[in-house]
Formats: sequence, C-alpha cells, structure tokens
Amino acid sequence: MNEEVRKRIRDSVKRLWANKEYKEKQEKAHKGKTGDKASNWQGGLTESKWNKRKGTSRKDWNKKISKALTGKKRSEESIDKQKSHKRSQESIDKQRKSVIGKYRGENNHRWIKDRTKLKKSDKKHLCNQYKEWMLSVKNRDNWECKINDNNCNGKLEAHHILRWSEFPELRYNINNGISLCHFHHPRKIKDEKKLSQFFTKLIKTKV
Repeated sequence: MNEEVRKRIRDSVKRLWANKEYKEKQEKAHKGKTGDKASNWQGGLTESKWNKRKGTSRKDWNKKISKALTGKKRSEESIDKQKSHKRSQESIDKQRKSVIGKYRGENNHRWIKDRTKLKKSDKKHLCNQYKEWMLSVKNRDNWECKINDNNCNGKLEAHHILRWSEFPELRYNINNGISLCHFHHPRKIKDEKKLSQFFTKLIKTKV
C-alpha cells in the first residue's frame, strides 16, 4: 500500500467522523464496550464524556493522583497491621504435618491396586521395576562401590554388567547388576564388554 492510498483512506475516515449522524450512531453502538471491542473507548467513555463527568481531561486526572501519592509514606500502624496478618511458623508446620503423606501411596486417587497393570517403559528413569532393581542391587552391596579403592569418587550408581539394550531378559536380574561409584562406572561400550567378566566375579552373588 503506497502513501497516496493511505492518504485517501485517512481523508475518507475523517469525512465520515465529521458527519454528526454517523458519529452518534457509532457512540450508541459502542457504548459500554471496552478493550478490543472498541479500540477508541476506554472503560466505555470517550474523551469528551470523560471530561464532562470528571471535569478534567484524563491526563490531568492522572497527574493529580500521582501528585497526591508522591512522597507519602505508610504509617507504622498500617505496616504493623500487615505484619500481624502473616501466619506464624507454628501454624505453617501444623498444616504441613497434616498434609505430609496424606495423598501418597494407597491414599492417592490415582493409586492402582493391581501393581501388574503398571505401565512398563524401555526408558530406565520411567520404569518402576528398574528403580526397584537399582535399590536391591545397592542394598546387596551395602551401598558401597564394589571396587572400593582410593580412586572412588562421585555418586553411587547401579550398573548393568550385560547391557540394558542387548539383554532385555536380564534387565531386572539382580545378578546382572553391580554398585559402582561414578569414577569406576565404565563410560564406553567397549570398556563395559571388557569388564563384564571381572564384574561378575566381583559381585559373588548367591544363587
């Protein structure tokens, strides 16, 4: 749209609003409408209606309010009142204790009684069975790295001796797991395969 076309549109709009009948019709149609419903009406009032009602323009009205509020400080009474409305630590602790454990486990509305119906996922972190396997491996190893030397460092991890992706039938077998610290946990596939026999000897599982 070039500048000439825009000019013509602006002129035609001006001529329309210059017509009193058209203006009155528009004011009646948009009376009481706000926001997107009437772009030129704020709170259902035109500038002229605002001036009649308040006796001043919007800008002057806003200036008066801002002048009246500037430099004013709240009284100590009002501050103390607000502070007194704050809850005590005792009531917060009381509410917390009443809620803890209330909606967990069997008390939760989404609890599934038949645990065999739980969804199984190939992603470890989403599988409940994997979490149980991980805990049982760590409990068996007394929550210690099985290598347990001076190099031990980092959090304890339950490691699959034979890989998760290649041996799905051994995923939840406790004999296929070993507790290792982050330092001793193999990072490469070739290292995992090399150390698999060493790890099976190390765990000394009871059949």
